[in-house]
Amino acid sequence: MQKVRVPITNFQFGEVSPSLYSRTDSDIYTASAQRVENFFLRAEGGVIKRAGLENIYEYDTTIERTTFTITVSDYANIAAGTQIKFSDADGNLFTLQSETAGSSAPSSSSGNIHFFRPNTSNNVTADNIFTAINAIDGFTVANPAAAVVTVTRDRPNGGTHLATESTDVARLTVINFSGGSKVQSRLLPFIFSDDERYIISLENAKLRCFQISPTTGAVSLVATVTADTDSNALPFSDTYLHEYTFAQAGDVMFICHPLFMPRQLVRTSLTTFQVEVFAFDVKSDSKLIYQPYFSFQSLHVALNPSTTSGTNCIINTQNYIGETADDDGISVNAAVGNNANLVLGGALCSSGSATFTVGRQVTITSAGDDSGRTFLVTGTDVDGLAKQESITGANAGTATGSSYFKTVTIINVAGNPAGNVKAGVTSNSAVKYFDTTGDSTGNALTREYPSSLHVGVTLKYHGQEIEITKVFDSVTVQGTILDTLKQILDVNALRTNGSTAEVVVTQVKHGMAVGDSITFAKAAAVGGISASNLNGARTITSIVDDNHYTFDAGGNSNAAVDGGGAPEITTHAPTTNWSEQSFSALRGFPAAVTFHENRLIFAGTISQPDSIFMSKSAQYYNFDVGTAEDSDSIQITASIGEINQILHLVSNRDLQIFTTTSEMFVPSFQNKPLTPTTTTVKRQTPFGSAFIKPQVIDGATVFVQKGGAIVREYLFTDSELAYSAGSVSALSSHLIKAPKEMNILYGAIDRTESYIFVVNNDGTLAVFNSNRGEKRAGWTEFTCQGRFMSTVTIDDRVFANVVINTGAGTHTMFLCEFQAALNTDVSKVYTGSAGVFDVSATYANGAVVDVVNGTNYLGQFTVAGGNVDVSAVELATVAEIGLKFDVNLITNPIDMVSQSGPVTGEPRSLASVVVDLNTTLSVSVNGTNLLIRQVTDDFSLQQQPVTGKKEFRLLGYNRDPQITISQSAPLPMQVNGIIAELVF
Repeated sequence: MQKVRVPITNFQFGEVSPSLYSRTDSDIYTASAQRVENFFLRAEGGVIKRAGLENIYEYDTTIERTTFTITVSDYANIAAGTQIKFSDADGNLFTLQSETAGSSAPSSSSGNIHFFRPNTSNNVTADNIFTAINAIDGFTVANPAAAVVTVTRDRPNGGTHLATESTDVARLTVINFSGGSKVQSRLLPFIFSDDERYIISLENAKLRCFQISPTTGAVSLVATVTADTDSNALPFSDTYLHEYTFAQAGDVMFICHPLFMPRQLVRTSLTTFQVEVFAFDVKSDSKLIYQPYFSFQSLHVALNPSTTSGTNCIINTQNYIGETADDDGISVNAAVGNNANLVLGGALCSSGSATFTVGRQVTITSAGDDSGRTFLVTGTDVDGLAKQESITGANAGTATGSSYFKTVTIINVAGNPAGNVKAGVTSNSAVKYFDTTGDSTGNALTREYPSSLHVGVTLKYHGQEIEITKVFDSVTVQGTILDTLKQILDVNALRTNGSTAEVVVTQVKHGMAVGDSITFAKAAAVGGISASNLNGARTITSIVDDNHYTFDAGGNSNAAVDGGGAPEITTHAPTTNWSEQSFSALRGFPAAVTFHENRLIFAGTISQPDSIFMSKSAQYYNFDVGTAEDSDSIQITASIGEINQILHLVSNRDLQIFTTTSEMFVPSFQNKPLTPTTTTVKRQTPFGSAFIKPQVIDGATVFVQKGGAIVREYLFTDSELAYSAGSVSALSSHLIKAPKEMNILYGAIDRTESYIFVVNNDGTLAVFNSNRGEKRAGWTEFTCQGRFMSTVTIDDRVFANVVINTGAGTHTMFLCEFQAALNTDVSKVYTGSAGVFDVSATYANGAVVDVVNGTNYLGQFTVAGGNVDVSAVELATVAEIGLKFDVNLITNPIDMVSQSGPVTGEPRSLASVVVDLNTTLSVSVNGTNLLIRQVTDDFSLQQQPVTGKKEFRLLGYNRDPQITISQSAPLPMQVNGIIAELVF
């Protein structure tokens, strides 16, 4: 028999995955553990028990619970042996099994199998199931109603182990566990200055603002906001809280999500806040909004306004190329009787009606003066709904309707036409574009869609804005023109011929027609024609092609030259040069926000998922692209061959971009800012990000990979001049469980190290510590008796929202702070009398709490009458009262290589264990407690912490001998290292 002393000098790799338990050859094996629960990893290599949680504030939020239901049907035919299987929050499986029907009591439970009997009716059988499950620890069952049993988990952590199973789904129908996974409150930091700091609790349709006192450090609620400055409800939803992104500058925090326009949380005084809807800067004359625009329409789709100014402009979307016009395609030229219908027999008609492949505009051509008569066109619109339009006739000419018809079934004239009449269609062909959400109002003649998401949206026509006020169908809207519709031509766009007044205009895709009236301004003299003979109202005399047309000037030219300066024309001709505002309820809003190089940057709307919008330099509300000057707004798309939904922007050494499928960056140049002409997007790694906000630590940006199972660090490597994204959670992948959020701590809670806190969906915290210089990184896990909901760090302080059972099944959420001076969770230091303390403000009767007085643990006590009575133990007047939490350090199986080879799998014994302790008041090794003695015989004195090496003698053999370090009392503990004496 041999004895070997095996040192475990550090735990720098923290808790490692079970997949590594056989890697005894690895250096990681000897510097890690199988379980590191509620410990911080220390820079020196040891571990120290985490701080307790001080109770700061109790929320009034109703906590969402995790429940499933059982519906009983046809009870008489539920066979003996029918089973229902379900799990508790820790994944322990329970089976509910039926026995022979009858009124006698069911058998006693056997392990995790519990029994019930069908009897009398579906409702009685449901009552029997209620009784059986209520006897299982960890579940609460409501009194059944209508033969439906609702089962609730006692522990308030949902999102895991949700599946249930019934072997007879017809008679015992189960619906899986649901609920309990919402964040319900997300904590955000609001830091204005060194002494003006706040915690923001973002909640469902609400936010609360907590101030950290600059003098005492105390935290208090100073503002609760439920509506914005326009008295509208806040758009925040606890369904999406974990997806929100935010950035802060001074007194203003910007909060973003694709489902609402960015909101601004504005601090208006030391203790008051308000929420505003983000609003872009507006030109001084209110005729231009400095916001991003984008051309969402397909190629060749033109915008056709009916006028150049006004509030009742009718606007259509049509194919720029168009169809062939046919002036008698619906009804050929013929006499029409008084109040009669035109005969629909033209080339476009069949069986007395006209049907078009695309929406067409109707024309009425009159031989006589029909200017006082109306022609009522009946049919269907482009959306297939009944449509009517009243067209006023022309005087010996053609009248054109503004609506688009897919079919025409009747054209009726009011009165007696002055001559023959024919009906046809223009060359314009409709293209569906506008949203028709919701029910329409009006009738076939006056239909509109008041709930359309295009109502209130701004279109840009050659730089001029039109606000949509009404939507009639998917191709026709009405709008208000904010300024006169104008187009600026290219320099020297006019050409004279040297002998006549004819001027040829170059204008790409001009959309003009012969006879159109346009107004010239700012044209300079050319070819001998003065500016006054060019500017003013002119009429189009001919169309040369899509890019050229002619008009006659007020005088003849004397030379064939190009010139005219940069003329401006007033026109409402159809054009493909138009766009729509980028941010709207229809197109979505930005998912990401940050500040970088003195620009406010948004990114990732629903319709532009891979676009980035940068404000003008130092003008955070101005997104005018202008003429691409260095300080102008930058708007770019990450065109890398595939669509990438941008989720996060991080300002680091570069502007880092995290999308659902890859990681990218916008390079920064030394001593040179980003400009519209130098900004590019470069793709780097192919992993994709989850919704969790990335955090910067130790020179890298840490992010959670899409899927929520891996944490990576995005790091620039000088050797490759590129970013890499290696996994930092590979060794501890089991601790990453569908994370909800992540926060960084740069040395706090009486610690000098930096940590990342990852809030998991199951209510645990995965805690990461990294020191790249020493090539040290590791994970531990924090747990509590309830569930961690959210965390936030403010300077060197860490706060957390925690949900616990406060007794009698009441689950409550508390804002807490990790406090090194405290040993328990959701705790306070209470002042009492003769060992009796009033805790009714926090704990209900029946709650089991732990009491610590100084360095002495007084034990567990049950709240009764709102009080905790410890007088039987000590007549204390001051005590810490809260909930203890498990502390476990479980080593990997102690192993070594002997002269004959490794002893892995061989029976071996741990004869003794020497633990190097520091300032420890409670510790046990494999169930053996260390007795902490008083320093004198005076038992009124507090016990003193132990520092030094303590030996524990152990017994027994095992093929996987391990050391489990825990404690029986919630008191301080620090382990620097272990020496194990292995016998084999």
